[in-house]
Order: sequence, then C-alpha cells, then structure tokens
Amino acid sequence: MLNIFNFFKRKERKKVKKQAVNLSKFNLSDPVDRNQAGIQLEKNGSVNEAIKLYEANLEENFEGNHPYDRLAIIYRRKKLYDDEKRVLKKAIKVFEEHVPKNRADRKPKLEKFQNRLEKLNQIIEKQQ
Repeated sequence: MLNIFNFFKRKERKKVKKQAVNLSKFNLSDPVDRNQAGIQLEKNGSVNEAIKLYEANLEENFEGNHPYDRLAIIYRRKKLYDDEKRVLKKAIKVFEEHVPKNRADRKPKLEKFQNRLEKLNQIIEKQQ
C-alpha cells in the first residue's frame, strides 16, 4: 500500500530529475534544430519556451508538420482555440502553397490539418 508520504517523496524525485535543457548544442537558426530543441524543452516541462521555437518555424513557413502539430496540441490543451485555429490555417496555407505538389506526404498531411480545423470549428460553435 502506498502511503501519502511516499507519494510526495516520489513526486519530489521526479522534479529533481528535470534539468535545464542545454540549448547551446542546437543551432537555433536552423528550423530542424529548433524542432529538436522544442522537443527537449517539452520533455523538460518548458512548454512556453518550446512554443517560441515552434512559432519561429511558423514564421518561416516550415514545410514539415512537426511545429504545426505540436502547437495545435499545446494550444488545444491550454484551450487557446484562437491560437490553435491560427496555427492550423497557417499549416493549411503552407501545405497548399509551399510544399511541392509531388511530395508524397503533402496530401495526407493537408487533409489532416483541414479535418482538425473542421473539428476545432465545431468545438468553438458548441461553446457559443
């Protein structure tokens, strides 16, 4: 049986394991490195710092799905629906206009973002 003292002790040990992410090993001017750094920051619980890196990739019309997926998930969890909508619209625009049409993963990812935006719009409508 788990007593309350051991429960809190275990929680404290988990906190101690989290260490600052060493961003110096990442080239933050490279969008792929920004994604990798964002992943590490999220694992460490520094979600707001990860958001900044992912948002930088959005500004540069990053042609992969990672920053769009992660931001949509993060904003959904925080119930920041306007931000999630902005990210999904940006992803749709990038995959329609910037990603080469002959790229094999373009269409499924585009459809995924479009479907996710439709579901988000339904959630927003239900709240009004």
